[in-house]
Order: sequence, then C-alpha cells, then structure tokens
Amino acid sequence: MVVNVPTRTCVQLLESRDVVIQFVDVGARNGVTHLPGLASRIDAYGLEPNPEEYEKLVTGSTDAARQGVISPTYRTLQYFSHALGDAPGEQTFYHRHGAGMAGMLVLDRERLSEIQTHAGNTRFSDRISEIDTSAFDERQAIKVETITLDAFLEKNSISNVDYLKIDVEGFEYQVLEGASPVLDRVGVVVVETCFVPVRVGQKLFSDVDQLLRGSGFDLIRFEIDQEQLGYKTLKAPTHYVPPGYSDPYGQPLVSDAVYVNRSVSDPDRCLAQGAILIEKRFVDEGVHILRHKAGVDEKTCALLADPTVYFSSGERARHRGYRMVDQLMDRVGRAKRRAFGLMGRAGR
Repeated sequence: MVVNVPTRTCVQLLESRDVVIQFVDVGARNGVTHLPGLASRIDAYGLEPNPEEYEKLVTGSTDAARQGVISPTYRTLQYFSHALGDAPGEQTFYHRHGAGMAGMLVLDRERLSEIQTHAGNTRFSDRISEIDTSAFDERQAIKVETITLDAFLEKNSISNVDYLKIDVEGFEYQVLEGASPVLDRVGVVVVETCFVPVRVGQKLFSDVDQLLRGSGFDLIRFEIDQEQLGYKTLKAPTHYVPPGYSDPYGQPLVSDAVYVNRSVSDPDRCLAQGAILIEKRFVDEGVHILRHKAGVDEKTCALLADPTVYFSSGERARHRGYRMVDQLMDRVGRAKRRAFGLMGRAGR
C-alpha cells in the first residue's frame, strides 16, 4: 500500500516512543482490517462468536478473503471465538442465511417489513435494491458462552485498549455494558449504532450515546453513507442521487459512530489516540490531542495539520487552484465594496 506523509509521520512518532496500539475488534467475521497504515505498530485481537465464521478466520478463508481482500500485516494478530456481553453466562446465537446478519437478537419482522428498499448503489446508478429478507431467515440457533470485555482483557493480560471496534448486529450496547469497568482505559471506540429497531429489544444510538458519554466519551463523527439508508415507498426510477449529493428521502438505518475518551491522560496513550484519529482522517481532533496531551513538537503538529499533505499530487494542484480562485474572488469582492462605498459618498 502507498504510505502517505501523515501515516508515515504517525508511524515514526509511535516508533520513537516504542508505543504499540492495542486494537480489539468485536465482531471480526471478515477479518481485522482497520487502521492499515499503522498496522506495523498494532497488536490486534479479533473476536468472532460464530463458530463457522471463526473457523474461516483461522484458516484464512473468510468471505472477504475469497473476494481478494487482504488483511493488513499487523505487528501481531490473534483470533478468539469469544462472545462478549453484559455478563458471563449463556446466550442464544442465531445463525442466519446471510452470515453478516447472524447475532444474539431476534429480528422484528414487522418493523423490518416497513423498509422495502435499500440504497444499494444509488450513488452510481438509478437502481435501488429490494431488501432480500431471506438473508435474515434463521438457519440454526445455538448456545454460546459469553464473557465481558474486562474478563477478556484480564485473561489475555491486555492493560489498555487504544482502539475498540464493535459490530455485533444490535448487541453493541450489551457489549459496552460489560465493558463499563474498563472503558476508562479505552482510547477510541467505533461502534455500529442503529436508528431503527429491527431487532426485538434492540438498543438504539441514543442508548449507546448516553452510556459512552457517561463514561467520559465524546462523539466525534458518524461514518454513514448512502448505502446505509432505507426507503419505505420510493423505488427506482423515482429518484436518482448523483455522486456528491446527499439523499433527501432515505432514513438512516445504521451508522458507525466514532467516540473519543476525554479522560485519557498518559502521553503515550494519547499519542496512540491521536495517531488513530489522524489515520482515520479526523485530523483536527487528532492534531489537538498530539499537541496538547501527547507532547508532540509544534513542527510535526503543523505538518500534520496541513490539509495538502493528505492529497495526491493531482489533488494538491487542484487545492492550490481552488485557493487561488478563492483569493481572487475575495479581492474582487473587496474592490466592489470599496467602489460602492466611493459611489455612495459621491452621491451624498
């Protein structure tokens, strides 16, 4: 992969202090793939409770791998067949025909039936795909043992988690509840949240947000795109959304929400936190943490704050062109205002 200036700089900062990012991926069905640019400085732990999908992980035969997706080369990578929850015990796990739909909660068929269509590739065509409800059909129900995140960390001698990603098909709140004793040792959380309860007893974004805010986290960004919108009545060719335009019709169904822990104070952990945010292109927040909490020098922070270092050579040229046009229009505007001012004084 091509390593850009910000990524290379963050890796060098991590190496200079011998900081290793601890990354726990809860719901790793298709392999651990986040933060590829920082992979050489990451110890990654993938948790997948689905026995069939776990077997694919350890044999390198996941659905993503068969499609040619290559997992980053992490410093270390381990997979575990654990199911996380709010307490240790036994939980029913529902296999479904769509492996990505499998999980702990029963589907609310009535609510799901309201969403007739899904955005699919509407950014690039006028096709809106009907939801294939057969993917939600239960194939088998099995019993799995659940543990809490703090128990997993203790068992594997993991003192802190710099990056916690959770995607467990509506069971995210319960995982976070079980992680409450250790959330103060988590730097960045990326959690799938839902806005429409298509599972029985499912917690929504508002519940997850309150839990994390109560633990010292702030919401930084939603990572939502056109494909995560649902439609109740509109179908192609009713409306087409051109590239670059937002859709005024669809309802958000799910979105990854990115949270930052404000209570992290150790400079090395703040360095990891800032590097993660910059790698995910939350540059403003990342540079702020590096400058004010991680003790990174001003020259490096200024480099990382420069928007042009995140562009390719062609993008940089366009950026310079845009700035020149903006400056020209600003000068024209000032000249017009001066001219109108002179005309006004002359008419009095």
